[in-house]
Amino acid sequence: PKRLNSFEFFRNEIIGDNAWCAYQNNAHWVDAKGDTVNNYSWLESGVAVRTDNGWKLKMMHSTRMGR
Repeated sequence: PKRLNSFEFFRNEIIGDNAWCAYQNNAHWVDAKGDTVNNYSWLESGVAVRTDNGWKLKMMHSTRMGR
């Protein structure tokens, strides 16, 4: 099966050299015919910090919301 993801960002914030975001990650798997085989959703958030080498992910959290 092929996995397809979509993201719904509902909160993004940058304060100084720190950033965080919250979003829903939706995944579904399709077979060779294009029929959906499975679905899952996660509520996710992440925190990043700006460094001399660019943004670096500091923390990420994921909670599965079900099918």
